[in-house]
Amino acid sequence: MAPKYKKNHFVAKSIIAQFLGAGGKVTLWDKSVSENLELRNPTSVHSVDYLYAKWAVDGTRNSEAEKALDDEVDDQSVATIKELIESFESTGRFEVTLLQRLFFARLLARTFIRNPTTLNHLAALPRVRFGLFLHRISRWIERGKNADIAYERYGRERVLLGELASQAATSNIDSFVIEIAKRGFQFCIPENNARNFILGSQPFLINNIASEQANSSRIVQLPDESGEFYLVLHPRIMIKVHGREDFFEPIPLDDEDMKRINGLFVKYSNSVIAVNSSDLDEVWYKEFGKETEDDFVRVSISQK
Repeated sequence: MAPKYKKNHFVAKSIIAQFLGAGGKVTLWDKSVSENLELRNPTSVHSVDYLYAKWAVDGTRNSEAEKALDDEVDDQSVATIKELIESFESTGRFEVTLLQRLFFARLLARTFIRNPTTLNHLAALPRVRFGLFLHRISRWIERGKNADIAYERYGRERVLLGELASQAATSNIDSFVIEIAKRGFQFCIPENNARNFILGSQPFLINNIASEQANSSRIVQLPDESGEFYLVLHPRIMIKVHGREDFFEPIPLDDEDMKRINGLFVKYSNSVIAVNSSDLDEVWYKEFGKETEDDFVRVSISQK
């Protein structure tokens, strides 16, 4: 039996579970390792082993960060999304309560901060690198003449990234949540005959990356109001956060729209999961640096 909290998910497990297909599996396309689709256990996707683990010099592991994420957002996602769906089925609109709005803002902010792409960017920032250097010094003082078992077993960079990931995943994000909750919420749904949304390892798309502002105490900056967040909650529901105006009437997307949206998640993600393979068939995107050109990449992959 695998150790508890070995698989550290950077997309909420409860959202991944919404994408189950036949046999309780999800359809995975990992672009970094294969050109084929494969059926996978949902617990094994959008995760990194011990991503948020803090390792002591004696090799023992602290998994409190993953547990904290479960308690804060992951365990609440299913019930909150279910409430949203039931409200839509009853009214035809995506009316959200203040508590739901704050929860979705927290889910979005936490998913951004805990993502490996964000963490790798943070690890390259001078301020963060200096903090990790100080952490290395403290470990050296702590171990004295003894070996650092965690370094020997997992490698120094992996241990230091775990320290950073743990701190980022449990950091206070109240200011981010309030900022996101003030922006406009819109809900997109596929038309009845259109394919499902796919779920990328990058949870949403924004118009700039995390950055360090010289005049700000924040290391991670959210985009301004012109930025757009796309957070997939369910194969048939995606939240778009943009500007200031709410739009609770659902925005219907036909199959051509869905090919474009899903193509963007393919473009910006290292891996994606789908309810079934047809959700990925012929999705398209424009390559980086060629967004203004007419040519685009059309995805065509086969089931393994």
